[in-house]
Amino acid sequence: MPTPTRAVEAYVGMWNATDDRERRALAEEALTEDAVLLYPTFEAQSRNDAVALAARFHDDTPGASIEMLSGVEHHHGWVRVAWSMVLSDGSSAGDGQSIGEQSEDGRLRRVTGFRNPLPTLAPG
Repeated sequence: MPTPTRAVEAYVGMWNATDDRERRALAEEALTEDAVLLYPTFEAQSRNDAVALAARFHDDTPGASIEMLSGVEHHHGWVRVAWSMVLSDGSSAGDGQSIGEQSEDGRLRRVTGFRNPLPTLAPG
C-alpha cells in the first residue's frame, strides 16, 4: 500500500515517463483501475485513459515535464500537491494544484487539478 506521498510521486512520475512500460507501471502504483481525473482541459475515466493522456502529453509537448512545487499535504484520505508544467526550454507553462482522494489501498481513485492563480473576487 503506497503512502500518500508515494502515491502522488508515482502519479507525477506517470506524467513524466516517456517509456510506455514505465508509465503503465507508475499508473498501476498510483491509480485505481477506475480512477477519474478531472482537469480544466482534459479528463480520464480510468487508469488506461490516464496512461493514454500522459502519452498524449508527451506527443503534444515534447520534452515537457511536471515538477512538484510542494510536498504532499494529506489528511483523512485526501492529498494535495502544487506543481508546475515545465517546457523543454525550461520555461513554465503554468502552475497549479492537484487534489486527490485515496482508495482504501492507498492509490488515488479521483484526482482534480486546478490552475493558479485563483480568480480574483469581483467587486461587489
